[in-house]
Amino acid sequence: MKPTRKVTGAGVGGAFAIVLVWTLAQFGITMPAEVGAAAASLLAFGLGWLVRE
Repeated sequence: MKPTRKVTGAGVGGAFAIVLVWTLAQFGITMPAEVGAAAASLLAFGLGWLVRE
């Protein structure tokens, strides 16, 4: 069993959002946790939708 490309894309999208929120915090740009979670969800969904099987 191994993940499909879509699952991998969604995982990478979520991880990217977490790194993006952390990077912004390093420059003094903070956001509520709910907004960071929403960004992770949106990026995971977007990459999962865009990546082909």
